[in-house]
This record gives sequence, C-alpha cells and structure tokens, in this order.
Amino acid sequence: MFFKKTPVRQFRYDAVCDRCGEGVLIYTGKDSHSMHPMMQHLGGNKYFHKCNKCEAVKLAPEQWPRIVLEDDGASELIEFPAKPKSDGSPAG
Repeated sequence: MFFKKTPVRQFRYDAVCDRCGEGVLIYTGKDSHSMHPMMQHLGGNKYFHKCNKCEAVKLAPEQWPRIVLEDDGASELIEFPAKPKSDGSPAG
C-alpha cells in the first residue's frame, strides 16, 4: 500500500479576550451540553473558556487554542510499511 508523505508546519491559534484585550481564552473542559438542562437553550454545542489574565468566562462555538497543520512542501509517494533499500540500509 502506498501513502503520500507531506512536510507540514504547525501553528497555534489563540482567541484574544474581548474584555481585557490582553489575555487569551483557554477551554475549561466544559460545554453547554454537560451543564444544567437550562443551558440547552444556547443552541448548538458551546464551549466554556476562561481568560488567562482577567478570568472572564466566555462561550464560543469552537475550542481554543487550536492547532492547525498546513502543507509545507511537495508530497512524495511512499510505501508502507517501508521496505529496506536494495543495499540493505533502512528505508527513510
């Protein structure tokens, strides 16, 4: 079986706090569906975040911070699992 191997760059995106403008929002691990049934009126799944500076609490439709991978070059076709090269050295 063959696969494409592509170099990637990794980026971290932080949501800046609307209240203080300095801190960033950190996901608390709680969402609107894990809370009291009265929270269901919020519509859709909302994630609780807390500012790491002013401690403001905010609901957001996505979890922050986010890690995004972007292609950083041309892909190459590889066989998996990799077979040793003809000279006996490991593939890579």
